Amino acid sequence: MYKWFLALLACMALLGGVWLFSEKEGTEARYLALQASTKPKKSGHTQQSRKGVVKEIWSGDNYARVESKSGEVFCFQKNNDLEILELLDTVTCLIHERIPEKNLQTVRYLTADQALYDYSTGDLKAERGKIWHYEPVEVNREPKTLLFSASAEMIHFVLTAAKLELKNKVLFNLEGEGEIVANQGVLEFDGFALKEVKLEGAIQLTHASGDQFALAEKLTYYPDQQLKILEGVEKPVLFYDKEHDFQLAAWTVFAQKNPETGKETFRGRGDVQFVFGTDQIDRLKEYFTW
Repeated sequence: MYKWFLALLACMALLGGVWLFSEKEGTEARYLALQASTKPKKSGHTQQSRKGVVKEIWSGDNYARVESKSGEVFCFQKNNDLEILELLDTVTCLIHERIPEKNLQTVRYLTADQALYDYSTGDLKAERGKIWHYEPVEVNREPKTLLFSASAEMIHFVLTAAKLELKNKVLFNLEGEGEIVANQGVLEFDGFALKEVKLEGAIQLTHASGDQFALAEKLTYYPDQQLKILEGVEKPVLFYDKEHDFQLAAWTVFAQKNPETGKETFRGRGDVQFVFGTDQIDRLKEYFTW
């Protein structure tokens, strides 16, 4: 008991004052609770409000710098340990990932209205966030070529990990390829490279040319193969190429680009049809205009 009390005093001295809670809810539930009430009505709680927050995080050769207009620090009792969270406002995050033997680095840049940072795990949950990922360049060179961007109501990732989760009102934009709307998704990385994109829920794909459209329930993208796999769940996938008047409906559609010619081929599997019915045309026109 006394050890915990001393730890709390040390925590308060370090942070200049915190809120203390004893709930054992998950981090995301606490985040929603913190959003709902930033001024607790119960007495005995202390609070720290900081201006101009800056965090620098190193993990091996990777570096992240988080800046926030302001922050509020919270302290939770968890058995005999303390869990420290910080609710950040108007957030920007710059992430450098390096491969020293190749003298290369890639850069990701994130902005968010609010974010919750967990000091113990390095988790960052960003609300109404957007992230940009650039092509690798030599160390200390400014990145110029954008590979993709993504936005969502909630972006969750560990600053030094190779996985990023997107939830609610997801918009994934692959530079030069077009944009995809979804309900949720996961981006996985292998070092510098984007390894796999998985999107789910009310998929709407619009090619950058404005001539290709698709509806699906699931989409998986493998950048190294330049392969997209679209899947239907309750309804088949619908793909329409306006320029060539090409119609394709199937439960699974494979779209793959030839890196040498730049041409894309399409294959359907499961109840394939090449002429849309009236109801399918109406379904496409609910989401797209051509």
